[in-house]
Amino acid sequence: MKSLPDRSHREELANCITHAIMIPVGIAITSYLVYCRWEFDDPIGKFGLIIFGITFSLMMLNSSVYHYASDLFWKRFFRYIDHFSIFIQITGAFTPCVLLCAKNIYGYGILAYLVTFTIIGIISKYFFFDKVFGGFVYLTMGWSTILIYQKIKSYFATQELLWFLYAGICYSIGAAFYALQKSREFMHTVFHLFTDIGALCHFYCLYMMNIRTMQEVPI
Repeated sequence: MKSLPDRSHREELANCITHAIMIPVGIAITSYLVYCRWEFDDPIGKFGLIIFGITFSLMMLNSSVYHYASDLFWKRFFRYIDHFSIFIQITGAFTPCVLLCAKNIYGYGILAYLVTFTIIGIISKYFFFDKVFGGFVYLTMGWSTILIYQKIKSYFATQELLWFLYAGICYSIGAAFYALQKSREFMHTVFHLFTDIGALCHFYCLYMMNIRTMQEVPI
């Protein structure tokens, strides 16, 4: 990493707050989803929800700490962790979708692909941080799963797919603002806000999946 982004204190504070507020939100929603499913004999489904909750909350926490930090050593350190955690969270975002609805070769294939992408992405970011454009790589990682859409769409309800798509669109719009962050102040904050909105869409998608699939598992 050659240098840190040149942002004002007020922008970094806004960046910190916009992700810090999502930590309790993520914990609360995940806890509710797991609680609703607790009496059902589906440990894999519960595991998927917990994985998403953990990876999401850690991503928001790492982002908040990075933007709040003022010491240059720790700010650089947590910038690495922040970018690493995005790769991990993308895999975490798909995990409950697969473990709730698509426990088959195609679903597990998606997870294996994403885990591999995550490992390669983290290694690439570590050694070539400034040469790897994060926004493009993250979008490629998420949207590339559409290549097997025809194989998995039958396992999801239409509204679930729509809200998952809405989340992806929000993340993509956010990535556009991420690319503009050097041109105007608070562009990174707007990126954070679209990330928050996308996360809420994703949580609603999981809520619908959770309700539907609970009718298919024994108590």
